[in-house]
Amino acid sequence: MSRFVGTRLGVVQASGSNAIEVDTTFETMPAVLFDALVVPDFRHGTVSSHSADAVQFIHEQYRHCKPILVRGTGKSMIESAGVKLTLPSGEPDPGILYIQGGNLDDILPQFVETVAARQHFERAIEPPRSM
Repeated sequence: MSRFVGTRLGVVQASGSNAIEVDTTFETMPAVLFDALVVPDFRHGTVSSHSADAVQFIHEQYRHCKPILVRGTGKSMIESAGVKLTLPSGEPDPGILYIQGGNLDDILPQFVETVAARQHFERAIEPPRSM
């Protein structure tokens, strides 16, 4: 089951004519209760990517070794949380998938496999605090 978490409740206009109903907030929903995280590609002005609650939510997902899918400009949001796309060894983090442009359908099967693996203990370290 998907949940849409945002800085406040209400409707968010997604790309095209799609609207997404935000049904809980970063402030009220603990990140640890989620199996994975998708950070969308934000249009300018649609969200404060440096919202302390959003950054903390991402930080907690990373800290608990949860799978994370990041699209486009969402990369700046995870960077605000101190999350990198690579492990300390320099190898790609198998629990973080980044897609810039392209077709989301091409990466979804890989993300499903990443979520099926549950947690990615290769990164069982604290990300640096940049908040």
